[in-house]
Amino acid sequence: GESNTLDSVTMNHGAMLPPSLPSQFAYTTGRHGAAFSMRSRNYVIVPAAPVLDVGRGAGLTVEAWVHPENTRPQPFVEWNGGNGNRGVSLGFGYVISDPTLEADLVDTNGVSHLIRSPAGLISSGVWEHVAVTYDSASGQAALYFNGVPVTQTNLGTFVPRTSGDLYFGYHPAGNYPDLAR
Repeated sequence: GESNTLDSVTMNHGAMLPPSLPSQFAYTTGRHGAAFSMRSRNYVIVPAAPVLDVGRGAGLTVEAWVHPENTRPQPFVEWNGGNGNRGVSLGFGYVISDPTLEADLVDTNGVSHLIRSPAGLISSGVWEHVAVTYDSASGQAALYFNGVPVTQTNLGTFVPRTSGDLYFGYHPAGNYPDLAR
């Protein structure tokens, strides 16, 4: 975050929404520097761009440092074209009542390829590093929690959908539209 939504590498700048929030609510002390704060029901959107369509490559990695206030289901990162056109996502989910780390590698045909961690990894109020990797040639996917692979599986070969807008802390369309809490 570094107290802005500017992309320092290319021109894929994001925007903090809703724009009516005072800027001091949008950022907090991060693991290293400033971080986006999702406390005030705000989120970040980066408009779709060819350089962000990473699913068309040989594979992808999505990672984030997160500091959840609770362990309820919440999105961290999601590509979404709107109108129910979900793409790749990473966040916390639930199996029955136990929180899990989960990624949904939705393909370009709209088919969901879900990978979940075992329950009980997630804690609230602490910094945790989360990641998902996918290799298009082999179909291998893995979830990482604090640098350790916690789930590995073969999801088959497909092209992950990453052509929509990129959201941080928000799930704009689909079965359960919701803000991070």
